[in-house]
Amino acid sequence: MYKRIQKCRICGNTELIPVVDLGEQCLTGVFPRDESAAAITKGPLRLVKCQGGDHVCGLLQLEHSYDLGEMYGMNYGYRSGLNPSMVRHLNKHVERIRSTVDLRAGDLVVDIGSNDATTLSAYPEDLLLVGIDPIGEKFRHYYGSHLSLIPDFFTAGLLRQSFPHRKAKVVTSFAMFYDLESPVDFARDVASILDPKDGIWVFEQSYMPLMLERNAYDTICHEHFEYYGLKQIVWLAERAGLRIVDVELNDVNGGSFSVVAVHRASWRTDNNRIVERFLAAEEASGTSGLAPYREFSSRVEHSRHSLQELVGG
Repeated sequence: MYKRIQKCRICGNTELIPVVDLGEQCLTGVFPRDESAAAITKGPLRLVKCQGGDHVCGLLQLEHSYDLGEMYGMNYGYRSGLNPSMVRHLNKHVERIRSTVDLRAGDLVVDIGSNDATTLSAYPEDLLLVGIDPIGEKFRHYYGSHLSLIPDFFTAGLLRQSFPHRKAKVVTSFAMFYDLESPVDFARDVASILDPKDGIWVFEQSYMPLMLERNAYDTICHEHFEYYGLKQIVWLAERAGLRIVDVELNDVNGGSFSVVAVHRASWRTDNNRIVERFLAAEEASGTSGLAPYREFSSRVEHSRHSLQELVGG
């Protein structure tokens, strides 16, 4: 099942301009093991741009929302630990986090979208390590005895049920922040569980300007509702009582950006220079308008025709 959105998922703007159309496809993350494949939902992959002036966020996003229960069921096909380069990448994230945060025995660390516990397994075992993921049950046997799993979609209330009165020193959400129906609500929930003084939230997702630049249209799929620039991240962070203290690009998944956010009152200092550099580059590239997206769409069409000619012989 799917439905067409009526307003921007971040700012609520109703002016949504179609910019990319990849036609109708079966759910791209579902891999059934038997003949049930015929029952997989098929639906449009179309992107729309939030447009309308300085008061809107400008998010590029999927025009339709798909059923989360269907996408993240037992037929979900991705596992982090199968890819050695991804394991190394996630381990490096943990190394950097440990060099940034003074983690002590018993401190709470939460990984949202924990998948098969690859990220959590890289931390020392004396921490309180909690994974939250609706597909977690499928991968429970990868969770060591020192790891806790909540096999559900994240909310602050859900975490508090299991760990009342605890604040997290570290929250991570890798390759999942673009899968959300309500990103601002999610960010507010993260803010409510994050230690206001020392805590950091590290999240990584596809970087929209690199997707356009590299013609990485394979990034577009039914799971990925949002396609972010830093401008949109800053917009929603401010509304969640958070601020951005660092940003870093990498080549994962066709080009991603890792963001570090903290509470507005945190003692941690901002890397204003790099944040301003990102925002200036995005503005200079014209991504606040429509031209870069329409040019991207034309390149995608050309690539598709070239591939069809090659396959058709």
